[in-house]
This record gives sequence, structure tokens and C-alpha cells, in this order.
Amino acid sequence: MKLSLSKHYHFTLPEVLVSLMLLTLIITASMAALMSTKESAHMAHLQESDYKKMNAVLNLMRRDLKHLLYPRGDEEILHTEQVDMNTGRADSIHFIRLPQIINNPDNLSSINEVSYISSPNPENEEVFNLYRRFQDNFDSDINQGGRYELLLNNLVSFELNYLEGTEWTSAPTILPRAIAITIILLQDDGRGGSRKVHLETIITLKGQA
Repeated sequence: MKLSLSKHYHFTLPEVLVSLMLLTLIITASMAALMSTKESAHMAHLQESDYKKMNAVLNLMRRDLKHLLYPRGDEEILHTEQVDMNTGRADSIHFIRLPQIINNPDNLSSINEVSYISSPNPENEEVFNLYRRFQDNFDSDINQGGRYELLLNNLVSFELNYLEGTEWTSAPTILPRAIAITIILLQDDGRGGSRKVHLETIITLKGQA
């Protein structure tokens, strides 16, 4: 005698519909999780890119300020400007530097003018640009001339504060001991909005610690 182990299952229409609904929910949730993961990865990439740009600017400023020339008389070697914006500060700094040791004090050929200048962004009034100005020699006006390089174009704040003695100020009257730099960028969040990316550091000026 043979036993038959086969069975016939019959699903009702409501059971089939419920199964399809559950399957649809599982697929939808999986797709949403995948899209969220992709968006998070994209935002992390953008944020990392912005941090690299800001760090590059801070490192460039650190190298320039390392060779800040100290006054031998009444000449202006450091000039600062500050503009208050709705989103933050739009500061600028102008100075002269001596990138290498000069054996002859009368030889001024290696003295340069350097500026970090905040300027309006012509394409977006919510942000502003940061430029580096460089001039191979210096003249009576350390704020003008030379060539300009765009460093950042989505700034909402570029804030410079200066350490005079033991107090911080935004408008130095003497050569400061250190400069605190705060950079805030406006970043597209990929969802029609924006987010701010923040980075700051303190640069101690040579011989003023």
C-alpha cells in the first residue's frame, strides 16, 4: 500500500491580497532605507569635501602668517576690516610677510603683501566669497594691487578675532599674539534645504606667544 504525501493548498483571494500588500510594504521599506543610505553617504561626502577645503584655507593662512613681518618703524604691517552680515561676520585681513630671511635689511625684494578678503557673491546674496590677494612686493597701501585667488564661494561667516595681551578683540590696535579663525559654510542638504558646516582654529603668531 502506498501513502500519498502530497497536499493541495488553496489560498483565498483575501489571503493573496494581504500577501501582496505585505510584500509591497517590505519592498517600499527596503527602497526607502536604500535611498536614505545613499543620501547619507552623499551628504557625508559633501561634508568631507567642505572640511578639506576649509582646512586647506586654514593651512594656507597659517603658512602666510608664520612669516608675518614685524614693524621696524611706523609702517603699517597689519590692517583688518569687519562687516557684520545677517548670517555672521565677513572679515578681511591684510598684512605683509617675509617668506625668507633677508641678510641685507635694505633688500626688500622678498617682502610680499597678502590679504584674505571677504567679498559679496554676485550669484547668491545669502553667501559671500573669500579671496586671497598676493602681491610680490609691497607699497604704501597694503590693501590693493596684486592678483586674486578665489578660495571659498559659499561662506556665511568668516570671523577673525585677535588676542591682545590676555583679551580677545575683533579690532586689534597692536600686533596680536594670536588669531582665532572661524569659517562657516552653507551646504546644500540635497533635500531642497541647507545646513552649515563649521570649522575653527587658533594661529599663534611667531614671536608673540
